[in-house]
Amino acid sequence: MENIEIDAALKFDFFGKEYIFERLNPFTVKITTGASHTIAGLSGSLSLEMKKDFYDRSYLIKFKDGIQLSQKSQIKFFLKLPLVTKLFLKSNEKSIEVDRHVEYRRNAWHGEVHRGVLCVYADAEIKFDLPFETQDALVPLRILNKGDVTREIKKIVIDPENLSLFKGDNGLFTNKVYIYVLSSDEFNIEYGTKTTTKAINPHPLIDRKMSVTRTVLTRFDRYGIARELGL
Repeated sequence: MENIEIDAALKFDFFGKEYIFERLNPFTVKITTGASHTIAGLSGSLSLEMKKDFYDRSYLIKFKDGIQLSQKSQIKFFLKLPLVTKLFLKSNEKSIEVDRHVEYRRNAWHGEVHRGVLCVYADAEIKFDLPFETQDALVPLRILNKGDVTREIKKIVIDPENLSLFKGDNGLFTNKVYIYVLSSDEFNIEYGTKTTTKAINPHPLIDRKMSVTRTVLTRFDRYGIARELGL
């Protein structure tokens, strides 16, 4: 957190983009980046703050080799989930979003052509047993096959509206997510209320205040219309 004093200027580098914040008077701040200038009205003690947030739309995550689950089996691991980094100009309880850094710009279309949704596309990065170091979030994910035949899962869709974000001493974590495979292109996703016990001293950054689990049925189009765009 960087404080901005009256009659002073503060330079701040945000992912290679330089900003200059000038406190013109107790109520006005001039924000300059390159040839662009913006005037913001905020009073009181001012500071800059960076926050992590989920993307504004669902994630479509593809497993490189697919995951095979034998009948009545399960597998669990930590899955990397991309986050957005936002820069805020903050005054007490008020704030203005100055900029945001988006690392993942690949998209995927999920669902039927005329009523599907555009998702953020990412290749799956996973690790079993223990969390791994990343600037993004880790999803404690468990995939279950309760059926009597072997199932394969190649891609999943995760809705950030059902995710909370926790900051621990060892990284950022979401609440637990459970995927129940029903067929090769259909599964239930259950969003838990708590994060993993592997998170050390976690405290909520984004709290959906979920008191009960939420379950979402997801289907992939039988003609394969869950395609990656811009590849």
